[in-house]
Amino acid sequence: MMHCNTCRHSMKEGARHWMCPGCGLTTAALASRLGTSAQPIHAPALLESLSPAQRDEADRLALPPVLSNRFGLILVLIPPGRFLMGSENGDPHEKPVHEVVLTRPFYLSLFPVTQGQWSLMQGPLCNTSFFKGDDRRPVEQVSFEGSKWRHAIQGLDRLNFAERLRPSSSCGYRLPTEAEWELACRAGSSTEFHWGDEFDPSYCWYAGNSRGTTQPVGARKPNAFGLHDITGNVQEYCMDWYSPDTYKTRGPRAEDPRGPESGIYHVVRGGAWNKLPHRMRSAHRVRAYEQKNYWNDFFGIRPALSIPP
Repeated sequence: MMHCNTCRHSMKEGARHWMCPGCGLTTAALASRLGTSAQPIHAPALLESLSPAQRDEADRLALPPVLSNRFGLILVLIPPGRFLMGSENGDPHEKPVHEVVLTRPFYLSLFPVTQGQWSLMQGPLCNTSFFKGDDRRPVEQVSFEGSKWRHAIQGLDRLNFAERLRPSSSCGYRLPTEAEWELACRAGSSTEFHWGDEFDPSYCWYAGNSRGTTQPVGARKPNAFGLHDITGNVQEYCMDWYSPDTYKTRGPRAEDPRGPESGIYHVVRGGAWNKLPHRMRSAHRVRAYEQKNYWNDFFGIRPALSIPP
């Protein structure tokens, strides 16, 4: 028996699609709206971990708050909102603190992409991660030829191809913008870490508890949006180019901001298994140099899925 994550009714399962008798949502209708074959999943514990803002936004959009696709990616709905981006207690490129307003909802992967998922997306020979031995570990060292960021984009391009999607600002799988990433990480918080102002290792894998390696995803506590490993384990690429002056060029309020139009670095967020506690802060920013054949074992990816207007 399947259940509708939008209205919680039982759903009929047919040879080609299911239909919810409560709200009438079908996989065909969902595919038409999102352009993907991803389907709602019945996961009561996960649904309970979502915030009221996520459930309210799902009701407003008449979309499921949680999706899963053929490669095992689980995606949760991230509502639009406003937050204070940056930190006055952080590095110079985290200043000044400014208000950011995101006007569009989107889906974001519950976990960083795992090695098992990457192998399904790219092929088993394309898993060039340094820390192997468990398909639940996050994929890292994804670049074998060319830049890590470009290789990450190629992986998402293959995912879009498999789903017959054309990635754009309104459709398809992609990397989150830096602003989207921080909104999702903070999940309504305004503290230094998404859980508070004092460091708590129960939320992340970092240099003090990782035992010198990545760890299987989902073993640390989630944030208020249900996202696991949003800090620690592996740092996560964003779509934006990096500049130390990005925040300085914005006014006190920015709507749906993007980084520079070009550059030699990309933004990476979230801290990693080999980083100290201050790198786990929600506002912490890192630059990743886009040099051919330059890679490491602590950069990963967390896909976003656009929701068309």
